[in-house]
Amino acid sequence: MKKIIDLIEVMDEEIEGAEKYAKMAEHCAEHKQSSCASTYASMAEQELDHYDKLHQMLVNHMGEMREEDGFTSAVKAMYDHHHKGQVKRIANVRYIIAQSKKSF
Repeated sequence: MKKIIDLIEVMDEEIEGAEKYAKMAEHCAEHKQSSCASTYASMAEQELDHYDKLHQMLVNHMGEMREEDGFTSAVKAMYDHHHKGQVKRIANVRYIIAQSKKSF
């Protein structure tokens, strides 16, 4: 259970980084600084890639827990609830990145 919580926290940190870089890309795009906007958008995408890798680790770990009968419905419900929020945040980041890319 602790490993799941730790991974979720690190995944949240990656989303926070992506949000920060996406907002910076948006700001640069608004000021017609396409090179900076492109760089920040790329950095945001890298943070999302890190998230994806961590998410795969989490899914793999949960699969191992199922095999060992250590996975409970409460753990699954907690993960599902948290993941739903993460997906919404990621969608927002991807939208900001796409909007910023329209300027360069």
